[in-house]
Amino acid sequence: MKNTLIKHIKISLSNEEKAFTYVFEKYYKPLVLFANQFVPEIETCEDLVQDLMANILTNKNEFLNESSLRSYLYTSVKNKALNHIRFQKTYSKYISLQDTKQTDHKNQMEIIIEKEVHSLLYDSIDMLPERCKLIFKLNVLENFSYKETAEKLNITINTVKTQRARAIKILKQNLGKYFMLVLIFIRL
Repeated sequence: MKNTLIKHIKISLSNEEKAFTYVFEKYYKPLVLFANQFVPEIETCEDLVQDLMANILTNKNEFLNESSLRSYLYTSVKNKALNHIRFQKTYSKYISLQDTKQTDHKNQMEIIIEKEVHSLLYDSIDMLPERCKLIFKLNVLENFSYKETAEKLNITINTVKTQRARAIKILKQNLGKYFMLVLIFIRL
């Protein structure tokens, strides 16, 4: 019986359904386990072996004996597994590089936007009345408390609060639709 199957293999796998069924049933699981020595995901190993079996079916492979068939199958699976690993490494590097490029581009855009917002803000602050500007800079930009600002300028806390509110109102008018964007960059 075995010699007959070998003859089927010898004739041509793609033309003999029995020969293919024999090869599939005999080698599928061992080839998956063999591929699993290289590739940790069993589903990927199954895909690699199924791909090999599909190649055998579509190509008219002929083998002199079962030993040459076995050698062909194991070598092919090993090559497919190694190619898969190489592809995964290359793909991972590519994805990492793309992520880095996107992050760099995003960071560059954020820097540009931040500079524009700061420019808008400081131009608007420079247009504030002197006393109002000084109080706003100390209290908001330099994070002085109401009390610290009042003590530094020798004024009351109420004056600091009033001038700060006045500055915010003027900035809101001057910045218009950009005022909300400024709020993101500084806390008011």
